[in-house]
Amino acid sequence: MNKTLPLIGLLLSTLAVSTSVLAQRIPSVAVTDLAYSERVREYFEVAQVRTQSNVHANRHSLSASHSGELTYAAGSYSYIEQGELRNFTADIKGSLLKGGGVKLIQARAFDGGAPKPTKAEQVLHQMQTGKAPAKPVRQPSVHDIVTRIKKGEFSGADYVLFGTVSSIEFHNELAPLQGSTSASYLFSLDLVSDFSVINTKTLEISAAFSAQGNGQEVKILSNRGDNGGAQPWQGHSRHLTEFGRQRLFAVG
Repeated sequence: MNKTLPLIGLLLSTLAVSTSVLAQRIPSVAVTDLAYSERVREYFEVAQVRTQSNVHANRHSLSASHSGELTYAAGSYSYIEQGELRNFTADIKGSLLKGGGVKLIQARAFDGGAPKPTKAEQVLHQMQTGKAPAKPVRQPSVHDIVTRIKKGEFSGADYVLFGTVSSIEFHNELAPLQGSTSASYLFSLDLVSDFSVINTKTLEISAAFSAQGNGQEVKILSNRGDNGGAQPWQGHSRHLTEFGRQRLFAVG
């Protein structure tokens, strides 16, 4: 894998200078997971069936009736999904500890607030109650690092090393293996992140740099189905978890 993380030395130098500012106290740093946000588009379908049956009987007759009503709605909608990519900053933390002169503070995971109902759940609620969905509550922003600092998410830290995903690209490549019925499937990831060192007292940016890296996973697929039924193209979340365990970024 080709990985680079320039200017880590600048970061250590900046923190070293702060030691004298903090009266010879070793500065403490909280390293966040990589923040990301993306627009997601989804399709939904909702159906509700209501039925009513009536039976009337007496000594001379029997009658029955049955009625039904179907309400159906479908469509597509988009929303902003945000969160943090776990395990991608382990090498950065290791380099900070190896470089010395800093103390690492465990950063709290981003609190995105209560889960919002899906569009399908909102439409179904409107069908059942006849009432329009409640106005959505403003969710916290993973990129609003100033508010997160003020909320105390990085208590005890003099600085926060805040990383955000600026570019992420997935690549798929399927190639037949010569002389066999199998094929190789290559899944690769290119990731670029921006980092800022923020003083938690003054909220000033003390240093900034970018990092880029890539990772890949190869699978052998067979038409006999002996790949365990795996379909590696079904989603990206599992690959992100796996790449998070790899040394995606090299520091130095």
